[in-house]
Amino acid sequence: MITTDKFDLTKNEYLSVILKMVFKKKWWEFLLFWALAVFLTFEAAKDSLIIFCLFFLYSYPLIVVFQYWRFANAKDNRKIFGKRYYEISTEQINGYFANGSNSVIKFEHFVKTFELKEYYFLYISKSQSLYFPKRFFKPPEDLAWFKKNIFDKVG
Repeated sequence: MITTDKFDLTKNEYLSVILKMVFKKKWWEFLLFWALAVFLTFEAAKDSLIIFCLFFLYSYPLIVVFQYWRFANAKDNRKIFGKRYYEISTEQINGYFANGSNSVIKFEHFVKTFELKEYYFLYISKSQSLYFPKRFFKPPEDLAWFKKNIFDKVG
């Protein structure tokens, strides 16, 4: 069994994580919009429909960032930002939170994994996951154990 250090997530860090996940999964969509915008800018006749399309295509990334900024700063998400730590064994994950509550999740409930440079995610459903900042595994052997025995087996 391993135990992570106590950690919390700031709103800016949460927004950064969400945007990294979105751009990693949908990079092709942003590239397609950008390519279409560039094409329309240089090749199409500029009537009102084309101008509207250009406005939308160029502003789409800003709309996405604003949408996730609102989500990250929503009052309903304040529970995400509390201090926590996890005890992880090969059968389950025990989460302990600053407000005194705890949770136990058996590994058969995880459906998929996702990795970013600084985080591991274990998904319980399509929209619900546990996140594990890599920097909070001390010593480095704990991170290697987690990757080998938990993350790779779930994924």
